[in-house]
Amino acid sequence: PVVTARHRAASAKAQRMRQQIKQIIEQVGFENLTAKSVREELEKMQGLEPGSLKKKKQEISALIDEVLDEISPQQEAEDAAAGGADADAEEEEEEEEAPPPKSKKMKVAASNDGAAVGEKNHSCKTRDGTEPPKDLKKVQSKMKMTGAQFIATAPPIKVDICGNILTGHPREFSSGGRGWYLGGKIEVPIGKNKTVWAQAGLNISIPGSADWA
Repeated sequence: PVVTARHRAASAKAQRMRQQIKQIIEQVGFENLTAKSVREELEKMQGLEPGSLKKKKQEISALIDEVLDEISPQQEAEDAAAGGADADAEEEEEEEEAPPPKSKKMKVAASNDGAAVGEKNHSCKTRDGTEPPKDLKKVQSKMKMTGAQFIATAPPIKVDICGNILTGHPREFSSGGRGWYLGGKIEVPIGKNKTVWAQAGLNISIPGSADWA
């Protein structure tokens, strides 16, 4: 009975931590996180001293993978629906097949605290060449901006991918955050005389926007 009680208590703690990890990923976005930053956010949420959860690094990494496996299909399905009412069943199936690479990306980060969650096969050059503030989420959560103002005044975003034009309008995600989603099937030239159809999906999320009234 004592062992059973301890097991139940440990299971309950793991479930609470899992929910906290899910909350962190949904608010900040997995592309803006590392395994280390998730752990640091957990310490803040639980009122612990910095580094207190380092001994639970492997457990937290496993929970991160579980959460990604759970939320990725849900988010992909919602974003596919938001991309247009004419999305067919085949497109929904392709969207649900996308999560495994995301999970692998997070696993790479989990094995190396300093690694970014996204694979390092991409780059980003900002408009002014500046770097975002380290406390970006905190800074933007206190902006004089409301969700209604964002939806009403934010411009649509257009992206050109190999001549395919994707357009996304401002929206609110299921996590409460704001941003844009662009998606659809696109033609991609391969070599000199081959073309493949690919499913494109681009989430543009604004850290801190879930706190806008």
